[in-house]
Amino acid sequence: MSTSSASLALTMKDAAELVGVDYRTIKLGIENGTIPTVQLGPAPDDPPRPAIACIRRRRLTSLRRARRGRDRRAFT
Repeated sequence: MSTSSASLALTMKDAAELVGVDYRTIKLGIENGTIPTVQLGPAPDDPPRPAIACIRRRRLTSLRRARRGRDRRAFT
């Protein structure tokens, strides 16, 4: 079970032991929405989609500028 006896949070493994089912049963219940969950701790590492688009645009712009600069230097 959890490391703290006062903890209200359960891991999937803890929940499976408590209910007396396999870990995979708990995982499937979470995936199909029959078992509600709350994520604790830091947010996922995936940045929001608008941020990804902005980063890609900036990279492309800087790459284009770098290529133009190299081309000009080659001909002077």
